[in-house]
Amino acid sequence: MLNLLVSPQAFLDLEEIFEYTIRTWSYAQAEKYQDELYTGMIKISHDPDSGNKYFFKAGNYRYLKINRHLIFYKTTAQDCLIIRVLHEVMDINAHLM
Repeated sequence: MLNLLVSPQAFLDLEEIFEYTIRTWSYAQAEKYQDELYTGMIKISHDPDSGNKYFFKAGNYRYLKINRHLIFYKTTAQDCLIIRVLHEVMDINAHLM
């Protein structure tokens, strides 16, 4: 298992997703969805090759789709860094810069 690290921007993404979900659905749904995203991150740390490859000019990433969100990450021999957590309809390249 790799060490799971979350970038400051990914942390903000998760906060925004949580707040949006509370406003749109409910607190209970927001907690459930955060749990699903966290479970996806744990899966990545256990099996870093489980995500799809995403080639980008600023670096090669992988992503794992959880419902309507994509968890973008990079790995090293010891760490798994969550770069961003973006909604599937966002302009991904603009947000990865």
